[in-house]
This record gives sequence, C-alpha cells and structure tokens, in this order.
Amino acid sequence: MTNTEKIAALAAIIAGNPAKAELCGSMIRALAKGSPTAKQSACIDNLISQAANPVPALSLPALLDAFRAAAVTVKFPKVVLTAGETEWTLSYTSPDSEKAKPENRDTVSIAAGKYGEPNAKWGGRIAQDGTVAWGKDATPELAAAVQGVNPSALPLKTKGKK
Repeated sequence: MTNTEKIAALAAIIAGNPAKAELCGSMIRALAKGSPTAKQSACIDNLISQAANPVPALSLPALLDAFRAAAVTVKFPKVVLTAGETEWTLSYTSPDSEKAKPENRDTVSIAAGKYGEPNAKWGGRIAQDGTVAWGKDATPELAAAVQGVNPSALPLKTKGKK
C-alpha cells in the first residue's frame, strides 16, 4: 500500500470516527513528510487493519449477571478463553472493590497477560449495563469467543472462596 493510499484510508477512518481525528491526523502528517518512524508505521498499519476488520458491537448483560452471581460464592471469578492464538481472561471486578476506579466496579475486564508486561493485551471491558467497550487489542475473533461464552455454564477459575 502506498503512502497516498494509506493517507486516503486514514482520512476515511476520520470521516467514520471523528474521535480518531487527532491520532489519524498526526499519522497523515507523518506520511505526508514521507518517512514515518517504525512506531508510526506500526500504528498506521494497526489503524488501517482495525478499520478493515471492525470488532462488532456487543451487549452481554446475561454474561455480566452470571459473573455477579458467581461473585456471591467465589472471591475472584474469572473465565479463560482462547481467541486465535491468544489466551484471554475475563475477570470480574466487584462493586465493593476498594482498589478499582468507581467506573470500573461491577464490570468484567477482558485482558491477556499481566498489566505492564510487554506481551500484555487489552481486549476491553463489559460495562455495568452489559455493553462491551473494546480495547486496542480486540479482534473479531475475540468478539466471537466472548459472545460464545455460555453464561449458564461458566467454568469459573478462582484464587479463593469468600
């Protein structure tokens, strides 16, 4: 793909999602200069790939309710699933959590690896109303795997009982 084609693709992303205007605009400026850095090139490729393969919007209130029910007897309910070659963990954050930010309480996070490690990935978060806010590393395969979890038969892993 030429720089001109990449600029056109980034412009289309801005047209479809104005929230990405600042980031895409800076990538367009780098491409217009002719030599984006390695990090900028990776970011450009990632943005174009995400636009070509969008992650579908989901609402999973039944899954969130299953985590809430499990939290009554399990201290740290979580589910591990595989999407592509990545093992993802869905972890419930209690509404009583003292460490979590208020907006992250009573939600389910979707992540691979441990936060801060170089290979860690952020898939997103199932909000209190059941909607999914996808993260930067989310893929259509991850969305399909999360949507395929049967809330009534959750195999919950745990660190401890209540």
